Amino acid sequence: FQVTTSAAFVELNTDSIAVEMERYANMDTLFSMKNLGLTDLRWNMVAAPDWITLVIESDTIGYQDSADVEFNIDLSEFTVGAYGGEIRIATNDPLQDTISIAVTMGIDDIPTPVLAMYKNPAYPGFYEMMIVDSLGMLDTLILTHDGDTLELTEVGVESFSYLATVEISAEGLNSFEIYASNWVGDTTITTEITVSLAKGGASWLARSPDDQFEVSGSAGSLNSNLQLAILDTILSAADNARYKVLTDGMTLAEPVLVSMPAAGDNQAIYIQDMNGKFIELPSVTDGERVSAWTEGMGAFKLGPRTIIVPEKSQLSQNYPNPFNPITTIDYDIGFLDGLNQSIEFGIYNILGQEVRTLMNTQLQPGRYSVTWDGLDNHGKQVSGGIYFARLMTGQGYANTVKMLLLR
Repeated sequence: FQVTTSAAFVELNTDSIAVEMERYANMDTLFSMKNLGLTDLRWNMVAAPDWITLVIESDTIGYQDSADVEFNIDLSEFTVGAYGGEIRIATNDPLQDTISIAVTMGIDDIPTPVLAMYKNPAYPGFYEMMIVDSLGMLDTLILTHDGDTLELTEVGVESFSYLATVEISAEGLNSFEIYASNWVGDTTITTEITVSLAKGGASWLARSPDDQFEVSGSAGSLNSNLQLAILDTILSAADNARYKVLTDGMTLAEPVLVSMPAAGDNQAIYIQDMNGKFIELPSVTDGERVSAWTEGMGAFKLGPRTIIVPEKSQLSQNYPNPFNPITTIDYDIGFLDGLNQSIEFGIYNILGQEVRTLMNTQLQPGRYSVTWDGLDNHGKQVSGGIYFARLMTGQGYANTVKMLLLR
């Protein structure tokens, strides 16, 4: 007699697996194989992505039997987004010696909205809060200002950006709360700004919500009243800044002083320019706070100090002394007296008469030197004897050094 048998014949319950997973999670899942032939079905894994691990990589399935092939998905190396791979399995089925199972996964995370705040240039007292769904996975988004819910409008189509306009007329602390959620979980962010009214013709001081950042101006720093909003670190993060000052765009009449806690010994304050680049401001520190003069408002942060400026104005003795015919005089323009200082530097004889004007200009804080060649204002050589170099600043500093010219 003759016995006829059928070859192994494999049947999959699915040829693709799609899963939604939380970031950094692991998942165990499976697919099933069934043997419809009369001969044992033998299989073994040929290939799989690094993030997929089969519990058993080979096995045998009897006639009319089935088995679950379990595997683990490891997301430790993945960020949010969509990913895919393929499990390839070799069998002794003559018609399907290799079968494939496509595995696709969407990785989600708890919402992490990015915040930014801007001054509305057209309407005084109005501000715009921008919220960006950085993962593109929001289901719910709620923004409140001091307990009142604000209307959010999506900017563009599928931009994942939302905008709210808020009017702030009163001075003081303003609190904003952002609630965002999706199937993974929810996030609540609380951020604050302080709004201050700086009055033209009077000295003024404005502080950040945490009282750590300060902006102060003299009575002559503003031509008219100015509303300032100082944002905390959360709202300044979009500019890679520590603090940000929003104004109505008014130009300062005089430089103002900004200061914040020192994070190290050699720190300076940087301001962001129109191109988004941070520029170092000449800064000084008392060991606890860093201070700098600025001619504009914007985003501020700390960085390494490369510009060394003296705190106080000072006139040094000339060298050489006695001299013939040229001598050098070093002097400092002090940081504490402000920017754009009016400087007068002259040479006087023993009768108090000015024989040479060396300088009549404006200078920034820093260390400088000037030379005198023994000539008067008419280009003629002066006679030998005692002369005096006198430095005067618009902030009231005045000092004189005695020099001896030899002929």
